[in-house]
Amino acid sequence: MTDLKSYRTPNPNELMGTRAACGKVITFAWIVTAITTFFALIHVVSMLGDDTYGPNHFFAFGLVLFLMSLTFFMRRKSRVAFVLALVYELVTLILMIFVLGNLRGLPGSIFGVVTYLAGMLAAFRWHELDPEETVAAPPPPTSGHAPDASPNRAVEF
Repeated sequence: MTDLKSYRTPNPNELMGTRAACGKVITFAWIVTAITTFFALIHVVSMLGDDTYGPNHFFAFGLVLFLMSLTFFMRRKSRVAFVLALVYELVTLILMIFVLGNLRGLPGSIFGVVTYLAGMLAAFRWHELDPEETVAAPPPPTSGHAPDASPNRAVEF
């Protein structure tokens, strides 16, 4: 008979059971945000020479500042930053689909939603875990004899 445990859905607490595993997910999320910020900055710089955008320069520059602050606070494992990033990505997705009627950026937005959701869960889990539990000091080195026995002490039988 087959083992039923091998077919079960993995528990998120097992996937992100240590602070190191949560840290990897958080690092991935803030790197994705930094790359997004870089591309938004390139877009803002390309808009500067064109006067047809009007006051959208300020909005785009504010978006770059918002993404930069999100990146900074995500790197510092802020739960609020991850929630704001997820809300921003969901609003962008809803705006793109329902208001603009454009599905060209749908795969990227779904990737962003999944990344920020995983990062948010990892940040909450990271703060929940005990730091001493996963990052323990190494045990003191042993010299081969019992710690109570000194080399000058006589052994009694």
